[in-house]
Amino acid sequence: MKKTIGTVLLVLVAVAGCSTSEQGSSGDTRNDKGLIDIKPGQDAGYGEVTFTINDVQVDPKCRATGELPTSGHVVVVDLTVSTGANAQEAERMATALTDPTSWEEINKDGVILPSRLAQCIDAGQTLPSPIEPNQISTGKIELVVPEASGVLLFTDPNLTGWELHY
Repeated sequence: MKKTIGTVLLVLVAVAGCSTSEQGSSGDTRNDKGLIDIKPGQDAGYGEVTFTINDVQVDPKCRATGELPTSGHVVVVDLTVSTGANAQEAERMATALTDPTSWEEINKDGVILPSRLAQCIDAGQTLPSPIEPNQISTGKIELVVPEASGVLLFTDPNLTGWELHY
């Protein structure tokens, strides 16, 4: 069953314990958990690397040769990644975004659970890797998570993190 999530919320995780009015390095206001709220269509990222969540689907119809998990739910995140001239930043972010171990799920009880790679969508739809400097790439990341709704936590190599509510 395909569910398109209408209210996707992506949040930048910053230093814990920040007050509601504290400003992030990019001028974004952090909440009391140290998070920076971002809405679909807004850029997130660091340095010369930005990404935008375009869409999120839960339990989409798989391709004919795809595999649905025996337990858990498939979450497909469609995003656009834009890189600047810094090759190291581009490589680190692309590697992290496409690595399922960089993603975890926070369930309704606040417990952090691991995700794993899904094999549902066509390989031609996935986010390309590597992503080179000065490039704009669009693609999907597919994960298997325990819950059909919750929060995805993405942590990159710079220990920045984002929460994606779905």
